[in-house]
Amino acid sequence: LRRLQPVWKWLGGIELTQGYDDWRPYAEEVSPAGKVTGIYASRWVHGRHCAWTVVNRGKVPQSFSIRTSNTNCSGRFWDLFSGSEVSPASLTLGAEGYAAYYMASEAAPGLEQLLATMRQLTERPLETYSKQWSPQPQEMEDPGTPPPSSTAPEGMVEIPRTKYLFQTGGREIEGGCDVTEDFGTGNCCPGS
Repeated sequence: LRRLQPVWKWLGGIELTQGYDDWRPYAEEVSPAGKVTGIYASRWVHGRHCAWTVVNRGKVPQSFSIRTSNTNCSGRFWDLFSGSEVSPASLTLGAEGYAAYYMASEAAPGLEQLLATMRQLTERPLETYSKQWSPQPQEMEDPGTPPPSSTAPEGMVEIPRTKYLFQTGGREIEGGCDVTEDFGTGNCCPGS
């Protein structure tokens, strides 16, 4: 999710995934090499800008190409996940991986910043991470004591002293407590 968010936010900001001229949920121009299956792609077009999102549902890395001649777009072609300019004729996607590509004669605003961010986020390939769910270790940090202030700090509003009724509720997204998966660490099920 950390890799997807910047790409989708940028694509939406340049009106490729919202306010688009054309959307193809099964883009025919994406061609797996050989008899490969499991590669699925969507294409978005806005003016002379095109974007493709691709997913590899297969258990092994796959090679494929994108035939850009069938589109309204021309120009440079970028791999938004690797953060680099690539050739649409020779692309590879890791097992159970996903990618996004962008093509335009002139780069849209914010592209260079997105590419730099994505180069950092994708230094480590997805397939090197464990597929096993585990709770993320958390550690409390002492924020210290802030210095006294006679006025509210910039960006803050002073709230007058009074009695407030504060009530909250919610649901954790981590799931339930399964003692058989806690492995005696107490991370998942405290007190077990």
